[in-house]
Amino acid sequence: MVSELHAFIKADKIFFGVRECTKHAKKIQKVFVPSDVRVGLLASLEKTGVEIEHLELNKRELTDKLALAFFCEAFGVKK
Repeated sequence: MVSELHAFIKADKIFFGVRECTKHAKKIQKVFVPSDVRVGLLASLEKTGVEIEHLELNKRELTDKLALAFFCEAFGVKK
């Protein structure tokens, strides 16, 4: 799954963060969240009605594997 997320990032087909995912929910196909996503943020994502997939990795592991300079709790893949 991490390799797929990396490919979406390279293709510029991803929204980072819960705020961006909720703001652009109509443009999103699916949202990936880490295993340690906060409950309140997960609830706000669920309200948008977008499909949510839980990853086995936590925020720190995702940051390291994706070589990001920031922690992220939601990755929204564009349609």
